[in-house]
Amino acid sequence: EAHAIRVRQCQVHDDLLKMQPTPTFQTSWPVVSEEYFEYADVLDAVSDFAAEHNRKRKFVFVELGAGYGHWTFTAHRALMQKVP
Repeated sequence: EAHAIRVRQCQVHDDLLKMQPTPTFQTSWPVVSEEYFEYADVLDAVSDFAAEHNRKRKFVFVELGAGYGHWTFTAHRALMQKVP
């Protein structure tokens, strides 16, 4: 079951894509919701890794649970921005 805030964000995104011309949509991230602490933990882990001066180790992220990889994808995208 998807979190309510994520479902609502997807609905808003889909509605905006239907508009012509496609409007610009901005929001502040992360949205304070039931997922706030998960986002904070993921971004903190990526930030700590990116701040290391000596990166002899790989970034390792394990997502446990019955999800569908949302946090793994979030960690990957954040890592690609911080350590291209």
